[in-house]
Amino acid sequence: MADDRLGQILGQLRARGGRVTAPRRAIITALLDAGEHVTAEELVDAVKFSPVLTGPEAQLSGAAAGESPNGGTADRAASTGAG
Repeated sequence: MADDRLGQILGQLRARGGRVTAPRRAIITALLDAGEHVTAEELVDAVKFSPVLTGPEAQLSGAAAGESPNGGTADRAASTGAG
């Protein structure tokens, strides 16, 4: 079920000209997995060690290094119905 929802959201992001990056995928996945409101701190904790960012295929980024995720990504996720 969450995989279907993730696919829908990523499709909407692409349709609006957005790029599907590892950090964005990790943030959207964390929001879907939470199933309820989360604080920014909880979101950072969920994303920090996400397999999307730490797996062998992940590209190193600020979020993968433990920095806060891009706030614009959370806004975009919310606008597509993930938040």
